[in-house]
Amino acid sequence: MRTTQTLPENYRKLCDIDLEKNKKQYYLVNGLSLVLALIVLLPVWLLAPEGAELEHKLTVLFLPGMLVYIILHEAVHGVCFWYFSKQKPRFGWKSAYAYAASDCYYRKGPYLVIALAPVVLWGVVLAVMAALLPAECYWTVQLIQLINLSGAAGDLYVTWLLSRMPKDILIQDAGVAMQVFAPAEE
Repeated sequence: MRTTQTLPENYRKLCDIDLEKNKKQYYLVNGLSLVLALIVLLPVWLLAPEGAELEHKLTVLFLPGMLVYIILHEAVHGVCFWYFSKQKPRFGWKSAYAYAASDCYYRKGPYLVIALAPVVLWGVVLAVMAALLPAECYWTVQLIQLINLSGAAGDLYVTWLLSRMPKDILIQDAGVAMQVFAPAEE
């Protein structure tokens, strides 16, 4: 069982992860986002090809590209939710976060795939685009890549938390808040 629509009777709530209401988690994820942005910016700056001018970062393509990226990022989460559950996911925007959500309960392995799929997929796509497109597009693509990595701070944080938990947990993802369940101790 990779997914279930109902919580098994012997499972009890282990913890909540709430990236909006838990202020410690909220500030931690947003701080991580800033750190990731700074970490990405240095090599991007140093590896900029000749002809890639920084003023091109505000080209007509950047804002639409960023919005398209956010939609595509959440779409990948949604496709993964559907793949593992065959249930239609929900999408939305809450506070500072766009999200995909599901009412199903996911095993740890499939959920980690759901969490990491967008940052990995779009990281590769954007890296290839940066290498193949003309130098004038470099900063537009790289700033979207920066958004890819820094915007995945919540996904990375949740992955880190869940990776430290037992393998038989179930996760229900409501978007910016998750509930984690584990078998009750007998």
